[in-house]
Order: sequence, then structure tokens, then C-alpha cells
Amino acid sequence: MLIRPWLRRNSLRLMLAGAIAAGSVAPAIGQTTGPLRGSWQLVAWDDRGVEAEERPLTLTFEENRLSGSSGCNRYMGPFTVTGDRLSIGPLGSTRRACDPATMALESRYLAALGAVESYDLDEHGQLWLTYRDRGDRIVLVFSPGPVRGLW
Repeated sequence: MLIRPWLRRNSLRLMLAGAIAAGSVAPAIGQTTGPLRGSWQLVAWDDRGVEAEERPLTLTFEENRLSGSSGCNRYMGPFTVTGDRLSIGPLGSTRRACDPATMALESRYLAALGAVESYDLDEHGQLWLTYRDRGDRIVLVFSPGPVRGLW
């Protein structure tokens, strides 16, 4: 049987890609999304409600990457989960300019995501991300659901 040189050189890569696509290769420990998988929208920040704005703050978990809207720009980056511990970042983002208030909120939001230490899912299916700011414990609360019209 004649095997083309390219196929011979890349056969292992093709088999590995097929195995991953078929789900027979487990993801790395500490890299799975589990209950975090899907799209979330910020509804409360440190016991204060977040008004549904024209550009909501969102978060989407897929495999070991996350992405979302930070109000003005899109962001993306890696994350790891170990038990209830969650580590996010480093984050990258697009570079659009918006009004100063939106840019300030975006900066605070991205800094908060980068400082997240743990997560929890409450009885209503909401995602709670906890971080510390100047010694205070602060919570970002997200509701699940489709993220619409952001890209």
C-alpha cells in the first residue's frame, strides 16, 4: 500500500485529533469546565445589582478558555479549576475606545476577574465568583443564559 509522505508524517497528529474529537482523551486535571461550562451574565457585584445595560458584562467558559464582553471590548484568556478554586488569566482584550465611564467599569471588571480565587453555584443556579480587594471579600454574581448580540 502506498502512503503519501505527508500522511505518514502526520498520521499520529491525525489519530490524536480524532481521539480528542471523539472524547476518548481526557482533558488535563485542573483544566475542565464542569459546572462552569456555558454563558453567564453579571447580575450583581458586591451585593449591588447590576443594571442590564446596552452592553452587559458577560463570561463564557469553554474547555480551559474563557471569553466575554467587558462592556466595551471582548476579552479572552485561560482559566484553571481545582476543587472550588478558580484562577483566571492572564486576560487579553480587544482595544476599542468607549466613553470614560464604560472604560472605568471595564477596567474594574477585568481586574476583578483576574483576582478571582474561588467559585460556587447557589441553589438558584447562579455562579458566584469571589475575590479579595484590600482585604475585603467581594462577590461577582452571574446568572446563566444565552449571551446575545455581543459579537
